Amino acid sequence: MDTLDLNQPYGIGETGFAAVVSELERVDPRTIVEFGSGISTVRLAQAFPRARILSIDHEPGFADRTRELVREHGIAGDQVEVRARPLRWQRFGATFHLTYDRPALPEGIDAVLIDGPPGRTRRGREACLYLVWDRLRVGGVLFLDDMFRREEQRAAENWRLRLPDGFECRMIPEGHGLLVLTKLANSGQRRYPPAALVDNYGSIGFNFVLRPMRRALLRMLARD
Repeated sequence: MDTLDLNQPYGIGETGFAAVVSELERVDPRTIVEFGSGISTVRLAQAFPRARILSIDHEPGFADRTRELVREHGIAGDQVEVRARPLRWQRFGATFHLTYDRPALPEGIDAVLIDGPPGRTRRGREACLYLVWDRLRVGGVLFLDDMFRREEQRAAENWRLRLPDGFECRMIPEGHGLLVLTKLANSGQRRYPPAALVDNYGSIGFNFVLRPMRRALLRMLARD
């Protein structure tokens, strides 16, 4: 198997990546931020050799493997930086998300690819937009992979609620489903949209409180 084949578990897929490249060719990016490192990091560097790429991963071991892939395929060391950032609970306005520990980001980001953190964080990918919003330039683009999943659809809806005038978006039905968001303005963020608050607190309560309590109770009953 080609070591740079994106049709692998947890990968964006070849058709999804091709759609990303097609969109980015119109932007001619110089600065790309990627959430979720791996084969796509190398492929982005190959497709856009003039761009500087910052790739962020929550697993130090996986970040190391990505760095090795970069070296193996002759990517210049100053073109790609891979950082390991642990998952932590963080506050964005009145909502809380389990996502990457806040990274230092470059100014004037041209493009962002969100394909992490893993689904178990529930709204972790939603938070990635809040991490980069102030650094993403007007006219810059953001891609959210896996839009066929309910969690990503809910994240996109929360973005619309919190930034109603900040971007335009459209769906590309390639790969696992790809949302393309183009930033229109730096203003427009609302801190406390009720629907987003209900979703955030409900998701936290159900997935990180009730589910663990249910599993613990079932284990206790199984021992009796």
